[in-house]
Amino acid sequence: MHFTIQQKNALQPLIDQLILRAQAELPVQIAENFSHFLQLYYSHIHQDDFENKDPSTKNLYEMAYSHWELLTARKGSAAQVRVFNPDPKSGWEVEHTVIQVVAENTPFLVDSIKVELDRQGIGVHFALHMGGMAVVRDKTGCLLRVQAYEAGRSGQQVEAPLYFEIDRQVDVGKRQELCRNLERILASVKVTVEDWSKMVARVESIIAELDAQAVDDPNHTELVAFLRWLLNDRFLFLGARDYKKIEVDGEPAIHLVRGSGLGILRDETRSTVIRKYTYLPETARKIALSLEHLIIISKTNTQSVVHRRAYTDYIGVKMFNAQGEIIGEHRFLGLYTSAAYSENIEHIPFVRQKVRSILEASQLPAHSHAGKDLLHILSTLPRDDLFQGTAEELYSIVMGILHLQERKKIRLFVREDSYKHYLSCLVYLPREDFNTVVTNRMSEVLRNHFKSTEIDIDIYFTNASILARIHFLVRLSGGAFPEYSVTDLENELSRVGRSWQDVFYTVVLDYFGPDRKNEILGKYKKAFPTSYRESFIAEEAIQDIKLLEDLSESTPLRMSFYRPPGAPSHIIKFKLFHLHSTIPLSDALPMLENMGLRVFSEETYCISMGSVATAWINDFNMTYLREPNFNVKDVSLIFQEAFNYIWLGHAENDIFNRLVLEAQLSWREITIFRAYAKYLKQTGFTYSPEYIAQTLINHAGITHLIKDLFCEKFDPAKFPEQQHNVDIKTNAAFANIAGLIEQLIADVSVLDEDRILSRYVELIKATLRTNYYQYSREATGKPYLSFKFCPAKITQMPLPLPKFEFFVYSPDFEGVHLRCDKVARGGIRLSDRKEDFRIEILGLMKAQNVKNAVIVPSGAKGGFIAKNISSETNRELASSEAVYCYRQFIRSLLELTDNIAGGEVITPAQLVTYDDVDPYLVVAPDKGTASFSDIANEISNELGFWLGDAFASGGSMGYDHKKMGITARGAWISAEQHFRDLGVNVNQAPITVVGIGDMSGDVFGNGMLLSKNLKLVAAFNHLDIFIDPNPDPEVSFKERERLFLLPRSRWTDYNPEYISQGGGVFSRKSKRIILTPEMQKLLHCQIESLLPNDLIREILKLPVDMLWNGGIGTYIKSKQEKHVEVGDRANDAIRINGSELAARVFCEGGNLGATQLGRIEYALAGGRVNTDFIDNSAGVDCSDREVLIKVLFSSLLEGREISIEARNNVLLEMTEDVARLVLRNNYEQNRSISYASFISPKRMNFFIRYLEMQERKGRIDRDLEFLPTQEILLERRNKTEGLTRPELSVLLAYSKIILEKEIRNSDLPEDPYLSNFVQKAFPSLLCVGRYRELLSTHKLHREIISTQLSNTIVSNMGLTFTFQMWDETSESTATIIPCYAIAHAVFSMNLFYQEIESLDYIVTSLTQMQMIQELIQLIRRATRWLLRNYLAYSPCIQKSIEFFGPSVQHLLKNFSELLQGEDKARFERKKQRFIEQKVPSEIAAKVAGLAPSYHFLNIVQAAQDSGTDLNHLAKVYFVLMERMKFLWFIEQINDFIANDRWTILCKAGYKSDLDVIQRELTIGVLRMGESTLSIEDSVALWFESYAYPIKKWMDIIQEMQNNPANYKFEVFSVAIRVLFDLVKINRKDNSL
Repeated sequence: MHFTIQQKNALQPLIDQLILRAQAELPVQIAENFSHFLQLYYSHIHQDDFENKDPSTKNLYEMAYSHWELLTARKGSAAQVRVFNPDPKSGWEVEHTVIQVVAENTPFLVDSIKVELDRQGIGVHFALHMGGMAVVRDKTGCLLRVQAYEAGRSGQQVEAPLYFEIDRQVDVGKRQELCRNLERILASVKVTVEDWSKMVARVESIIAELDAQAVDDPNHTELVAFLRWLLNDRFLFLGARDYKKIEVDGEPAIHLVRGSGLGILRDETRSTVIRKYTYLPETARKIALSLEHLIIISKTNTQSVVHRRAYTDYIGVKMFNAQGEIIGEHRFLGLYTSAAYSENIEHIPFVRQKVRSILEASQLPAHSHAGKDLLHILSTLPRDDLFQGTAEELYSIVMGILHLQERKKIRLFVREDSYKHYLSCLVYLPREDFNTVVTNRMSEVLRNHFKSTEIDIDIYFTNASILARIHFLVRLSGGAFPEYSVTDLENELSRVGRSWQDVFYTVVLDYFGPDRKNEILGKYKKAFPTSYRESFIAEEAIQDIKLLEDLSESTPLRMSFYRPPGAPSHIIKFKLFHLHSTIPLSDALPMLENMGLRVFSEETYCISMGSVATAWINDFNMTYLREPNFNVKDVSLIFQEAFNYIWLGHAENDIFNRLVLEAQLSWREITIFRAYAKYLKQTGFTYSPEYIAQTLINHAGITHLIKDLFCEKFDPAKFPEQQHNVDIKTNAAFANIAGLIEQLIADVSVLDEDRILSRYVELIKATLRTNYYQYSREATGKPYLSFKFCPAKITQMPLPLPKFEFFVYSPDFEGVHLRCDKVARGGIRLSDRKEDFRIEILGLMKAQNVKNAVIVPSGAKGGFIAKNISSETNRELASSEAVYCYRQFIRSLLELTDNIAGGEVITPAQLVTYDDVDPYLVVAPDKGTASFSDIANEISNELGFWLGDAFASGGSMGYDHKKMGITARGAWISAEQHFRDLGVNVNQAPITVVGIGDMSGDVFGNGMLLSKNLKLVAAFNHLDIFIDPNPDPEVSFKERERLFLLPRSRWTDYNPEYISQGGGVFSRKSKRIILTPEMQKLLHCQIESLLPNDLIREILKLPVDMLWNGGIGTYIKSKQEKHVEVGDRANDAIRINGSELAARVFCEGGNLGATQLGRIEYALAGGRVNTDFIDNSAGVDCSDREVLIKVLFSSLLEGREISIEARNNVLLEMTEDVARLVLRNNYEQNRSISYASFISPKRMNFFIRYLEMQERKGRIDRDLEFLPTQEILLERRNKTEGLTRPELSVLLAYSKIILEKEIRNSDLPEDPYLSNFVQKAFPSLLCVGRYRELLSTHKLHREIISTQLSNTIVSNMGLTFTFQMWDETSESTATIIPCYAIAHAVFSMNLFYQEIESLDYIVTSLTQMQMIQELIQLIRRATRWLLRNYLAYSPCIQKSIEFFGPSVQHLLKNFSELLQGEDKARFERKKQRFIEQKVPSEIAAKVAGLAPSYHFLNIVQAAQDSGTDLNHLAKVYFVLMERMKFLWFIEQINDFIANDRWTILCKAGYKSDLDVIQRELTIGVLRMGESTLSIEDSVALWFESYAYPIKKWMDIIQEMQNNPANYKFEVFSVAIRVLFDLVKINRKDNSL
């Protein structure tokens, strides 16, 4: 594309990008024109212009396009002006208000706009004006094209786009007013420029007329010379107008000449047409009517809006007739140029006349010293005085000045403006006494005396003079001219301008008195430098001395924030007093700017106090960014306090600090808003903290009310009676403030700002506790601010929602602690994700919650960022800072947490709470805090927290996980289960392994020593890659063991002699790694070398037996996930997809080794994997048991019944017992997942129904947990495919979590029988003797029982057991659990499980699953039977067990004698199948008999109801069952596939009905037969008696058996109906 611009600037590449975008997005014609515009628009911009501006192409494009639209919209000749705040949604993000102008390219445009902005005190942050461009428009004004204009070429229409970014103007009315003002000003510029030549021509015409008059008059000649002088670039003509002199009522007057107006005087509509001379002051009237004065030179009382901000100069050239009479006036308004003010006075017409007249009147020789002094005085007089003053006035002034003779005294000279608009006051004073303060005081004297509204000040002095001159131009406000005495004024000025030292001595004595006078004078009489004395009066020095005296090594900084007397409202001063050294401007400036102040000057003063010390004063002259709405004196203290805390680093230096002055908030009150903003950022709130802060600033009134709302809710002083668990609804004041805020927010016009302000109110309402009113020992606020939230009360929060949440803010750190429930546990980590650490912690909390399903507490997770740690921080400093931040974070958590003492819950002091008591807080080590447990426990003990050293597990007085190897051992159990399911004994067979980690690590190191048969072919960590292509298991085991015992070992410490041929250890920093033939064979590739990251990827893909993850990081994802979604950028380069993972088994000893979708993808491809929270749960389980044990001992320690040493010895003694309990959970969880995996393809409906119901109740979020959709589940069901192990792991956890909560919220933990489950959590040593008695009073007694019950039930009965029972019977969990407990005990479920477990590696895993299925079906049926038949009559679990237990056990021992005929044959076949699968005969018989054993409950109940012998009744029952084919019929019901809930319920109902039927019919047989008849004869007699209804039943059975594939579900209903008819007949006969 061709441009006429000759030279492209440095930003051309950026401009080219903008042009490419335009060509891509706009129609061709528009794109071409706009591209030209872009090139011209940015043609003169420099890279430096973007120093404080975002130079992104997005912003630059939108900025230019917006201006282009304004250019195209311009139609007439008037300037187009737009003042607006760009909408960020448009893609154009600007933090300032934008002014766009399109006008004809003329002089004064930019200057005039800046004059107006300066007048309004509006700062300019960025400006762009490229000098104009040639524009071609059609007749209607529509834009045709733009192009570079050519200098000197006529006929071009050149228009200038002007762009400014100014201080943000939030108020729409102010923006509109500014726009109108700019339009008016630009109109003035336009007429000024248009009429410039006409005004010049008018002056030239006057000169021509005067030249034509042959008048020999020096004044006439001087007038002509003066007018020519004006035309010689000495005067900027702004306006002109002619007047004629007339008579009105016999008095002279002037009459406006219509049409004579030019420039700013062109508009005559508002001008007075006729005005009498009498309106003028007498002096001015005399000049106006004088024939001697040919010209009038004066100032107007109107400021110019063109070019520069100054009062316009008025030049009136009188018109005379032939008779020499005044007939009119040529009037010109304008501004003298700089050349006029700098020119030699002897060359200026009229002025030179006055100078000569004065010199002559002085009678001083021109070349004498006095004569030269007089000429110098005249030359240096204010030039406007020379122009406007008469020779007489000037003579009086200059002679007075001359007579001063360099005397050190104060003199005043006054000249009155002839029009009485102002007074020109010249004050001379000794230079050494001059300073700003004196100047201001003198100004105040003149202001008060003359009632002035405006005083302009100009300072003049030279090195040659001992005097300084201050020129005060005192503007008068109108009305009567004030009377004054120069002598009196001079005396008053002398009073305020006394010698600094004189005043200093006096005020020191007055202030400090005679006792301290000598001390202070001795220290400070020479301390203040000249520069200080010139700037400040002695009285102010006294105030500074007070602050200087306060300085010390412990208090090195003091300050003073004030407005000098008489200073304008926007001027503010700030002094910093610092010991030893000055404060760099670069340090203080950002703080002041963030507090809304603009520093326009700074002076530094060194105060030398002799040998005592040196102090420095930094004096800042500042303006506030907008019109101040505060009294400086009122806000001085909070400002100084805020600055001090910012300086010390206790408060952050950011834009929130503008609220100090804007909303008059203290630094601590601002911290509330800052902390909430930081929290909002972590929750994913749309708006940045900076934008939030600006909103608060824009609505300072609402902000102040929000602060009041916070205080009203949490200030303990407002709650003298009740401070705990307060009901906010009872706080009327809170409601009133909230209502007022809501009303004010409704009037906020910007939606984004409405949302921000509303969210603050919402956060306060969601805040349950805060430490804001807790104070340290020094009676100051804590160095951090902490909140406790109820996240459910905050809208648009990321899921899952914690039940409770702590957020802690500090300038040094920020942290969150998220809990899923009141009793929750999880690690505290040092996060490196400073922008979104809460997202990280939230994900970990979710993972922790499912991991914690096996322990008492729910999931929790905490994390903090250390703001002062960066990549450049050395290790020692980073470690020290991490510990400091951790300590503060832990304190902040405990200070919001209730305590327990003497059995009573105690809420911390100065804490108003809006939640129930909440004393349980437990933490654990995590990433970055692995060695911090002792620190946490030290703080816990220091604060007297009831948990003591149980607060943080893993400390020096707790279980050493690495030494126990507990996490690795737990993960190994997962490996054993995986390989057992594959038919491999992992403890005997050689297993090829790829590992993530190194031998110094806990999980990796311990894990790789759990079998001597491991063949570790490859491993890697963050430093090295280890490859051993063909390892010797025995040799490599010993070397791994050596490395494990070697402190801080690395793979590089591995003895290379023990690495097989072709292997080695390689650094991940290497450029490339050469692949040996052995490595190529291992990796199945022929590549000669690989990058380290590529090699790791290939290692992860190796088809080994097991991938063992013992490291940190996420290495497996799914195809559908992007690396950025994983949240582990450090491993993006080496991560693979789950489908690429070729290992048979993947064990996750480390956290987050794979994403959940990655696991599922791997599992669907045939891999065996659980989840990390299943595999590595032993660590958290061990820690929780440590806490539970320590809590158990807490009462003994408190009562001093045991020493801490003795307790620790007991802990140590129980180490392996605790490990066994922990690993038992690992075993049961893995077995449960394998069983669920075995059963889910056949029972998919149960899982579908379960998941659907839990999701409907809001207990499970399918998307959040990556669980299959309903469609996927149905598709899998149709394919007879089940859920994957990772999916089942999640469901297992949620099943336990849901069940535990239901148990805890019921009365079950108080049941005498179920309460014994508390013992399952503790080693056997604690379940006997005095310790056992303590278990029942354990502070977490209910929670422990609930957890142990839920673990036992879900692990033993499967994921959906209690749900299935509820679904079939509608009974509550509180009813189901007792029935299960009875069935569990009566049928000795534990013994059955022990026998099944004893067959590990003897029979296949599939066989064990089949055996477990038989057992679970029995207990499930027994539970259902108890729910339907018994519990309502005997709610006591123990009594029920005592009732059923002995009888059932008796029947079990005689089971083989009870079965008859086909039922017995069926039993024998099942038993034989198990024996063929290597199940011992005795166990096979037990398992085969489990299904029929279910009937023993019915039999025992029937015996009880009928009073019949148990054995006899049992035999009848089973004979009848065989003859009636009941067992076969039940199996048909069980085997019928139910695809909907109603069918499931029908099946359960039919089986329950059949129980009743069998019991009734058995009793019927017994009552019919005589005692002498045998069982067979009794049954035969019964059959004969009821032959017809029995035949109907048997016909149905026969038809079902003949057509097993064709009968429908309805047949069961018909069959049951037939049986009930039989029961009815039988019951009727028996009643006769």
